[in-house]
Amino acid sequence: VADLLEEAEASQGEEQAAVTKDEHEKMPLANFKVAGKIPQDELKTFNSKIWEEISAGCLSCCTCTYVCPTCHCYDIRDYAVSDNHTERYRCWDSCLASDFTKMAHGNPRKTKVERFRQRYMHKLVYFPNNNEGDFACVGCGRCLQKCPVNLNIVKVAKALEVSEDV
Repeated sequence: VADLLEEAEASQGEEQAAVTKDEHEKMPLANFKVAGKIPQDELKTFNSKIWEEISAGCLSCCTCTYVCPTCHCYDIRDYAVSDNHTERYRCWDSCLASDFTKMAHGNPRKTKVERFRQRYMHKLVYFPNNNEGDFACVGCGRCLQKCPVNLNIVKVAKALEVSEDV
C-alpha cells in the first residue's frame, strides 16, 4: 500500500475537509437534527405504541436498506454445487425482510412492526448511544427518494419526537 500513497501537505488536508463540508451541506438531510428530541429512555421508546402507526404503510420492500450507505446487514447461504460439494456465499440482506435473523427456532422479530422498529431504533437510538451521539444517517436522502410509500427516517424521527406515549 505504501507504493500507492504519498505524503500530503497539511493545506491539502484542509482543502479536502472544506470540499467535503461543502458537499455535505448540499445533501437533502444535512440540517436535520433530532438530538435531544427523541427520548433517551430506550425502553420507553422501544415500547411506544407509535411504532404500529408509523409502520402501517411500510411495504417491507427493503428498498430503503438497499440504498442506505450505513446499512450493512448480510446473510450467509449454502448452495449445493454437487453431491459432495457445497459453496457458501455472503449475501446482502435487510433487517426489514421477513426471514432476516431467522434461526432454527424461527424468527425473533416475527412481525413487520418489530422489524421496522429495529431498523429505526438502530439508526436513531442504539447507534448514537454507542457512537458519541452520531446517528446512523449520513443525510444523503436516498431513502426519501426511493421509498414507494414515502416512509423515511425523517418521518420516523418526527413521529417519535412529538409522540406523547413515547
